[in-house]
Amino acid sequence: HQRRVRGGSQAMAFSSMALLVLISLAAGAAGLPRWSWDHVNVFTHCSNLTGYLNPSAAGIFASRPIFSMGGYHAQLASPVNSSQESKFVEQARAIRAIAPPGAEAPVTILAYFVTGTRTNYRTGEWFRAHPDLLLHGSNGSLLPSPSNPNIDLGNPDAMSQLVSRIQEMLEQPADGGQALDGLFLDGQQRAGMDQLASECNASTCLLYTSPSPRDS
Repeated sequence: HQRRVRGGSQAMAFSSMALLVLISLAAGAAGLPRWSWDHVNVFTHCSNLTGYLNPSAAGIFASRPIFSMGGYHAQLASPVNSSQESKFVEQARAIRAIAPPGAEAPVTILAYFVTGTRTNYRTGEWFRAHPDLLLHGSNGSLLPSPSNPNIDLGNPDAMSQLVSRIQEMLEQPADGGQALDGLFLDGQQRAGMDQLASECNASTCLLYTSPSPRDS
C-alpha cells in the first residue's frame, strides 16, 4: 500500500466521535475505507489490558473495515509492562492471519501510539535513558514532572529518534503486506506534533493531541 501522512492541527478528545473524525481525515490515503453521507463504515476499538485477543474476538475484528488498538492493548502479556510496540504488531499479525468468509478487502488496522515516555513502550524507556532529549523548564527540571517527562519535540535529535522508531514499527511485515496501516499519535504538547506527522513520510500517521478542547 502507498503510505501518506495525515495530521490535524486541532486537539481532539479521544472518543468514538473523535476517532470517526480522525479516520475520515485519512479517507484519501490508499487502502483506507471511503466515507460518504450514505455510507459510514463500522469500526471497532479495543484495548484489552490483560492480553491478546482470543481467536473468536480476533475473528470478529478481522471482519470489520477498521480495527484500532488502544495504547495499553496487551500490556499485561509477556513481557509485562514492556515492548508495547511489538504487542501492537503481533496482534495485528494475528488478526491479518484470519481470513473472514466473504471479506471484500483486508481490515485496516491502526494503533494508538503514546509519544511520551510511558515505560510500557520501548520508545519511552529509551528516551528516559537519554534525559538530554527530554523537555526541561527554565530551571532545568523535567516537564511536566520528573515522573512523567515529555519528549522535547523541538530538539532535532529527539524528533529524528522518535520518527525512526515510529517508521520501524509501521514497516513490520505481515502476511500480504504490513502489519499496521497507521497510527494515532498521542502527544501532551501541541508544539511539534504537526511536524512529527509530516516527518513520518513513509507511513500513515494521524494526530491526536491532549489535553483536548473539553479539558480547557
